Amino acid sequence: MNPEIGDTKLVDLKENKLQGLYNRLFDEGLSARTVQLVNTVLHSALKKAVKCGLITKNVCEAVEIPRQCRKERRVLIPKEQELLLKELKKDNYCLMFIVALYTGLRRGEILALTWDDVDFENATLKVTKSLSRVKTYERDEKTKLAISEPKTETSKRLIPIVDSLIPLLKKRKKLIKKSEIHNPYNLVFPSDSGGYIDPGNYNRKFYKIIDKLGIPKANPHSLRHSFATRALEAGVDLKTTQELLGHSSIDITANLYTHALIDHKREEVKKLNTVFMG
Repeated sequence: MNPEIGDTKLVDLKENKLQGLYNRLFDEGLSARTVQLVNTVLHSALKKAVKCGLITKNVCEAVEIPRQCRKERRVLIPKEQELLLKELKKDNYCLMFIVALYTGLRRGEILALTWDDVDFENATLKVTKSLSRVKTYERDEKTKLAISEPKTETSKRLIPIVDSLIPLLKKRKKLIKKSEIHNPYNLVFPSDSGGYIDPGNYNRKFYKIIDKLGIPKANPHSLRHSFATRALEAGVDLKTTQELLGHSSIDITANLYTHALIDHKREEVKKLNTVFMG
């Protein structure tokens, strides 16, 4: 029996048919990343088929994966940021979102933070690990929470933190000590049961808050984007912003936050109005 994909036998699969399949998957709403994964799996299968003599050519090598248009990065405007902070400060559980906004840390980096990573004396946070939910490919447990090192060396970083965050973190530490929560991992943000907070629960909590406040189209990553934008607006140089965010290159930071750089430059150029008059 010949291996098949949909109604098409692999031995009869042509470049144009495969290209059409990928374009259709993309048009129907699958992300470019998902289509890339489909191609990776199929490429491996066809490579095996070529080796076994079932086909003479791996057509995956001749197709082009549709490109995903870069999504607009939602940045909180100052009024939204002020409204959100006012709400977050009502509940110490929500301090993790304030940390995201004040430091630009990624969700997984925040959920993996331990008190050993917090240096109150020097006002710094150390980022050396990240929490994520990963596939296990096991029958009984399809996914699990896992701690891993950051993907790049630049993601490992020491971040100076703003003064206003220090008393909030100290209060958090005292509350955890006074509570009955068992915290074996010494987490800054343990769950009610003392383990890691699931990234999905982090997202659900955030969406519940912004829905209540009526802040449209914001998502958990908006906190990181807002931090970067505020930093550049305040005059923090691009290289420092890159290092704070843990980007692997300064080009990534520049490309992501061109809007903030342009706005800042526009304000700076206004200073020349008194020089070039008439």
